[in-house]
Amino acid sequence: MQSLNLKSILSLSLVMLSTSLALSAPIKQADLTGTQYCKDETKLKNLSSIAYLDERNEIDRIVVSKKSRELYLISQGRIYKTYKVAFGFGFYGGNKVQMGDGRTPEGIYRVELKNAQSAYRKALRVSYPNDRDKAFAKANGVAPGGDIMIHGFPVADNKELQRYALSQTHPQLNWTQGCVAVTDKEIEEIFSLVAVNTTIEICPVD
Repeated sequence: MQSLNLKSILSLSLVMLSTSLALSAPIKQADLTGTQYCKDETKLKNLSSIAYLDERNEIDRIVVSKKSRELYLISQGRIYKTYKVAFGFGFYGGNKVQMGDGRTPEGIYRVELKNAQSAYRKALRVSYPNDRDKAFAKANGVAPGGDIMIHGFPVADNKELQRYALSQTHPQLNWTQGCVAVTDKEIEEIFSLVAVNTTIEICPVD
């Protein structure tokens, strides 16, 4: 009963916040230039898998699918690992437009840095906003926002209740501020496998 109540409260509050922010946000189409899978995600389903990594087989691309709600670690066109993920609370509003909209950006980015001392269990910073994001925000008179990460659960001592709630609802509930979230165990693995400057492509739902 406790987990059900926590799920209901979290879901309702995030939906209300997402709806209020979406009302004034301009529409922004994803720029899929440079992506290898976003224009046709069926390619992902046809990729072979790889069982292990070595000095010749490193993770060279992260693909995040909003459609399947999955993150793929890819090495030379083969899938090494797949994870179920949660997104920003503004997920159904589409591509990220501005600070505070709770949306996860779409398009091609890279791992800008790795943060082992994050407020969440380790984090990979996504290189949002890029030049196109900044130009769009400027043209529409909004701030593009930033601090988009691939991360785990919150780590602060005063976040124990939130961590418990997330353990009951993740990844079904889109609970982040616009980041891509995995479990603590999963981010530990991803963090160890992915290098700075690795390409990230985030594919839209449609």
